[in-house]
Amino acid sequence: MRFRSTFPWNLTRAPQLDVALVVVLGTMLARIPHLVWTDTWFNLVLGREIAQHGLIHRNTLTWEGWQAPVVDLQWLAHSIWYAVHQSVGLPAVIVLGAIIGTTTLLAGVWWAAHHGASHGRILLTVLLVLPAFIPQMVVRAQTLV
Repeated sequence: MRFRSTFPWNLTRAPQLDVALVVVLGTMLARIPHLVWTDTWFNLVLGREIAQHGLIHRNTLTWEGWQAPVVDLQWLAHSIWYAVHQSVGLPAVIVLGAIIGTTTLLAGVWWAAHHGASHGRILLTVLLVLPAFIPQMVVRAQTLV
């Protein structure tokens, strides 16, 4: 007899995948208060600068690099985070960052499960990846890439 998921939404058909799902969601929920970091504020400041003055061509934010030429490859991400912050507020930035991080991890679990990886190996991989991934999970420009 095939195992039936204990979750009411029946996302998975294996207990290992249920555990991986709970671990990822629980870890991200616990991590939400720590998603705002210096990178977050840097993104919001640069997004504000871009919104008010256009794309940045010279450094006017730091003492050491004052007036040095700048090419900001992540200007769109800065603008998006600033737009979210301005329209809905900082809590929305945090929740959106958590959703993106969680979706990334769960998409990897889904892809592995649908391409033949064993459920035990998927769970093992999730448990090995989370300690390295979670400290790096902050709201920053790279979150949108």
